[in-house]
Amino acid sequence: MRQLRQFFGDVRHHYHRHGMVEEAIYEATDEAPYEMTLHGQEIVEVLTDSHAEERLEQYLEAAPNRYLKGLAGLSYLVKEYGDKQTDSGSLYLKALGKLAGELNFELLRRERLGFLLHGLSVIALLPLLFTRPIEAWASYYFSAMDAFYSSVMGWSIKLGLMGGVWLSYVLLRHIQNLETSPKITSRKRWEKWAHGRGWMRWLVHRLGPAPGSTEAERMVKLLKETASPLRLEWFYVQRIVAGSMAFLAAMGLFIALHYADRHQVLYAPVYADTLFGQATPEEQERALEAAVLDRRIIDQVKGVRPTEESLLELLRKETGGERSDEALRADAQRIMGKLEKLDRQYVKWWQALLTVLAGWVGYWAPVGIRLFQRKMRQMEMKHEVDQLQAVIAMLADMDRMSVEHLLIWMEQFARVFEEPLQTCLLHFDQGAEQALAQLKEDAPFQPFVRMVEKLELAASTLPIRKAFDDLESEYVYAQEERKQEYERLIEHKAGWGRMIGFAPMMALIFGYLVIPLIVVSLNQMSVYYEQLQRIQ
Repeated sequence: MRQLRQFFGDVRHHYHRHGMVEEAIYEATDEAPYEMTLHGQEIVEVLTDSHAEERLEQYLEAAPNRYLKGLAGLSYLVKEYGDKQTDSGSLYLKALGKLAGELNFELLRRERLGFLLHGLSVIALLPLLFTRPIEAWASYYFSAMDAFYSSVMGWSIKLGLMGGVWLSYVLLRHIQNLETSPKITSRKRWEKWAHGRGWMRWLVHRLGPAPGSTEAERMVKLLKETASPLRLEWFYVQRIVAGSMAFLAAMGLFIALHYADRHQVLYAPVYADTLFGQATPEEQERALEAAVLDRRIIDQVKGVRPTEESLLELLRKETGGERSDEALRADAQRIMGKLEKLDRQYVKWWQALLTVLAGWVGYWAPVGIRLFQRKMRQMEMKHEVDQLQAVIAMLADMDRMSVEHLLIWMEQFARVFEEPLQTCLLHFDQGAEQALAQLKEDAPFQPFVRMVEKLELAASTLPIRKAFDDLESEYVYAQEERKQEYERLIEHKAGWGRMIGFAPMMALIFGYLVIPLIVVSLNQMSVYYEQLQRIQ
């Protein structure tokens, strides 16, 4: 696009010299960088081809952006029907200037948004690098935090943090890549392959909405509004796979957490009176010896339900009578507590409920992502209306321009309103008035509706130039208004980006360090007060 901006200036310069469109583009192509040279050569071949109209349609299908489409289309019209001199000069140069102005707006907007969102994706991913250092620091200075990070709750928070990082990264990519409209390509999509399996088609038929139902129309509309290349059946394949993966992941998570909790009970060091700070080497050695003793006793009573007295007998044999009865009784109570924890290692009802809930969330996650994407695209509506008005201003003075041709050009430039414009063009031959009325219903955005109403006047009574005469008279004001609107739009998107980008880091600091540290400290303080009360 930066090369194209320079290319417009070169075309203008050479058109002044030669007065011929194909010669101007040919000369500009010789001076252009490599990427722009390829497109310039393609446009020259379009203009010089014996079947120029068919070749133009092929190029418009392959052009990477709307501005190259506009250059090719304008050049073709001027070559076929000739240039027109207006009060302000050449119609081709005037249209080329407006197209260059739109390109400059787009580049400035992209550069500003890219500058404001620069580095946010990296910031969103930083918690992945800092979880382990935070664990090491907290465990070194507060020994009880090591047990917390190894517990079910610690693992749950860590996995929740990873999920938040992934979600933030996906949403940031949607904000940054909003201008790129996905197209259906020839590559085989995995959703299409999966839908070809009989059992998957059966699931889609059972879980998906009935054809023609309100739910089906709502989902189709959502896919169209987000410019998704997925068909409705493929979208439900994606939802089913996402829900199944979330369900299986939650089930595997709870099973893994039960094993982790069991390992924590059996192998975690047993500290007696350590409060804050790092345990001494002697305390660490005693804690590990106590954990080994507990495991030996638990292995001996496996399969039976021991009493405290039977545990005392086993402890006396293991220790050889070296410890007092009070210490042995404390050990027996600790082992009884561990046995109770091991007996509770089974899938509980709330875990089964959370597993089903995770599957439900995974099933609706693709819908939620597209709703967010639609929200971001809705911010672009006024920007696109301004671009469509610029397209009309470029073409309004051409003698052979009709409302249908204007709609074709608008459809080539549109992204948010592309689907309603395509529908309007399909029904235009059956009646312009009905097609335009339907267009207003399909896209009820007020500035767009006002533009369509002017097209209705141009289709019935007024010439196109008179119907849109205010575009020229209010051009300067419209440009200033667009600048302010673009600033607000960019700031709005940047605000969303900053909030989403920094959310994982805040979750890491507060959710993974500060709040757990406070909770563990309060628990140890309660243990401390209980010990004081026993001393008293």
